Amino acid sequence: MNLLAALWGFAEATLFFIVPDVLLSWLGLRSRRSALVASGYALAGALLGGVLMYSWGVRDLSAARAVLAMLPGVDFALLDLARHQLHAFGVLALFKGALGGVPYKTYAIQAAAEGVGLMLFVAVSVFARWLRFVLVIVATRWIVRALFSGYALPVQRRWLMAGWLVFYAIYFTWLTR
Repeated sequence: MNLLAALWGFAEATLFFIVPDVLLSWLGLRSRRSALVASGYALAGALLGGVLMYSWGVRDLSAARAVLAMLPGVDFALLDLARHQLHAFGVLALFKGALGGVPYKTYAIQAAAEGVGLMLFVAVSVFARWLRFVLVIVATRWIVRALFSGYALPVQRRWLMAGWLVFYAIYFTWLTR
């Protein structure tokens, strides 16, 4: 599962559009410890993906923006929001995005253009990404166990996946219009 977490972290930091939090929260229902370990792998993958996207933004920002704008849940308005947040808050915008639904990749491609150096981007990414991963693991574990405490783990996981389906239906239907 750790390799899957790393690959998922990398994929989502680049061109995939489903967050590794889905896997991490699923793992967290069985074992908080294994989910936290997997979150470290997801983080490593995300950092590699973030460096790749940062480099793409340095080389050809307009092409990177055009490709990202074709992804589900990303458009030029969202890309502009990420750039505005980087301009207004600097690299700390990564925390705003991590907790506010703005994809990491949108910051990664635009960070250099807003004066954020690669090493600073990576350093802050460690904390912003991992904070979100840990919060999702802990929160989903608590919520699912509170709501479905009398159910076996497979049933709890089905409810969790149903919750993620509802989340993405809302995110892609209403929140990214």
